[in-house]
Amino acid sequence: WREFDFTATVDVIPSSIYVGGMRSEMHRVEINPANPSARGKRQRISNRCCEFPTIHPRCVGSEHRYMYAAASPIDHPVLWSPNQGVVKFDMETNATQYWHAGDRRFTGEPIFVPSNDDLDSFDGDEDAGNILVLVHDAEEPDESKRTSLAILDAQNIEDGPVATVAMPETIPFGLHGEFVSAKKWSAL
Repeated sequence: WREFDFTATVDVIPSSIYVGGMRSEMHRVEINPANPSARGKRQRISNRCCEFPTIHPRCVGSEHRYMYAAASPIDHPVLWSPNQGVVKFDMETNATQYWHAGDRRFTGEPIFVPSNDDLDSFDGDEDAGNILVLVHDAEEPDESKRTSLAILDAQNIEDGPVATVAMPETIPFGLHGEFVSAKKWSAL
């Protein structure tokens, strides 16, 4: 790293400890690996607590404009609640969109699925695709019907699901998931 003189931009969701608890928020950090003693710039992108960030698969490890995360409905610098929706960050304009899954409905990790079948490239807009997110309905009395898959238009998540698929059984909260296209699946 000492041979390279450049600034790296990293989007992270670190845990922040404050009086009264701990929360996770979206930050953008700029560092120069050639000068590790220099303090990097850190900017909070949102006051909304969030987890499990995702971007278009083609943009992993490179510049990107849009990022999605499971998020709290509360946009406040101290207050928070569990993830009950999905937030979309526009890293160029600092605009956000938020979709709320509903009261007593909790969201897992969002997965970005490009609109074309090639996960490694895109034609057109970086946010052309869908967001897949499992939703747990804590008020559903039938345990076998508590989980659904919400499919959101990645360009307009505030509009809510374009489709919802009821899962045949409750799927417990997990940490990470991945979408594998039919093209890639058949190549396995």
